[in-house]
Amino acid sequence: MLNELAINFKLYEHDAVFNMEEMKNKLKLEHAPLIKTLLFSDKKPNTHYMILAEMNTKPDKGKSLLI
Repeated sequence: MLNELAINFKLYEHDAVFNMEEMKNKLKLEHAPLIKTLLFSDKKPNTHYMILAEMNTKPDKGKSLLI
């Protein structure tokens, strides 16, 4: 899909990791920050939010992450 949209990217392949500390040790990126994907759900049925955040982000439950 990225190729079809003419978006430049570099693919990094690595062994499976199960937390951010393992990711930091196994994957050495050139200039990109390590990010994690956070999935939140709302009280409304079928309402979900996916947030990409830098590695050290610690969201507080009940506080807004969107600015």
